[in-house]
Amino acid sequence: MTLADRIVAMNGGIVQQVGSPLDLYDRPANLFVAGFIGSPAMNVFEAHYRQSGGAVEAVLADGTAIPLSQACRVAEGAPITVGVRPEHILLDQSDGGGIPATVELVEPTGFGTILHLRLEGTQIKAFSLERKMPASGEHVHVRFNPERLHLFDEKGDRIDGGTARPAA
Repeated sequence: MTLADRIVAMNGGIVQQVGSPLDLYDRPANLFVAGFIGSPAMNVFEAHYRQSGGAVEAVLADGTAIPLSQACRVAEGAPITVGVRPEHILLDQSDGGGIPATVELVEPTGFGTILHLRLEGTQIKAFSLERKMPASGEHVHVRFNPERLHLFDEKGDRIDGGTARPAA
């Protein structure tokens, strides 16, 4: 990401997205680009889309609802994939709500810390600049800022607004 003004992300010889490194990082056109750009990689959750009253949510298999910032052009109940970058996971060590998770590994990097968490049967990674971190085995709660979530349809294409699409 540091060596180019523009990047062409290709998969099997097919162009997936063209743009600046931050364009691909901040608005990946599909799941391939989302997983290819960034370290640690984007966390992903399989869910179903639900729009009820004024609420728009992604519902995980266990019924956990993740609030979304906007309606999408997919059918009620459609399978979607929710992506969130590790640095956009909000950690709460109190019981102030959020989704329960268990800390499996604490990985200090010097600059910050990567937390390996088990959330609803899925392993995810969170990144924090905080120095005081929970220990392995501790229980925490995580939240997701709806403005920082990435949504993809069942084919893996971005669905949450914007114009980022695979190049023709």
